[in-house]
Amino acid sequence: MYPKGCFSGNYQPNTSYPKDFNNIIALEFGAPQSPTRPGRVNLAIADYLIANVVNPKLHQTLFVSQSIADALSLRKLYSDHYLSIVIVNPGSSQFFGNSQSANGERYDSYEHIANVATILQQRQNNFRQTSHSKSREWAKHQTTGPIAPNACLVVTAAHLAGRCQQQAQRLGLKVRLPHGLPKAFDPESPQIWCRHPITWILREILAIPYLYLIHRL
Repeated sequence: MYPKGCFSGNYQPNTSYPKDFNNIIALEFGAPQSPTRPGRVNLAIADYLIANVVNPKLHQTLFVSQSIADALSLRKLYSDHYLSIVIVNPGSSQFFGNSQSANGERYDSYEHIANVATILQQRQNNFRQTSHSKSREWAKHQTTGPIAPNACLVVTAAHLAGRCQQQAQRLGLKVRLPHGLPKAFDPESPQIWCRHPITWILREILAIPYLYLIHRL
């Protein structure tokens, strides 16, 4: 029942080529204290994205939570001609100005991933309408590799990775997890379960069965 690594952070990575993906889902770990203090784990996730995922040779889309957007801004990474940063769950900060929600609400990991799945499905439908199904371009677009329209790399905290992978698969995405995701906790997080491994384990013991109960795992 429990996703691999949800207690220990020893999730199962299944790609060694994180720079090959066009679509990246980056989820926060721990609520931010402010736009200038997105949390140490979210800063570590931003650093991981910059060091291991962002590839100027591809046109990539980062589907990020607000805290990750704030962390990327602090690290001076912005949208460019090769990189689109899309805020999926906008909070109080509006550094990037391309949010997918207009009401300022925050989403949990399942809602974040579900919104990304909807966006990618819309993109695929639009492509179908403009490309002949038997064309070489369509055949290339339907590849099963990292540039497939529903292929995504998930980047988050190590303890959250296995759960997010299962949720994304439930929503029809082809998901890969890279090696070496951050295992840290944030003692200053407003969310008490993100402050220490013990509080995280206690929360997951209850949260995972509940997510199965409401069909989010």
